[in-house]
Amino acid sequence: MATPRVSVLLPARDAAGTVARAVAGVRAQTFSDWELIAIDDGSVDGTREILEAEGRADARVRVLARL
Repeated sequence: MATPRVSVLLPARDAAGTVARAVAGVRAQTFSDWELIAIDDGSVDGTREILEAEGRADARVRVLARL
């Protein structure tokens, strides 16, 4: 896999109510050579599960999680 031209960092903690919309905003861009690195900072509200589902739906979304 080639390195994308743009990397977007998305830190999140307990953002289950908004994180899917944030990811959708990145995915809606017309420029397609990007990666989204979503960093879950110890959420307890389902944020990590939402991000992992987004990653399964789009290989450009990578999830890092602090346990």
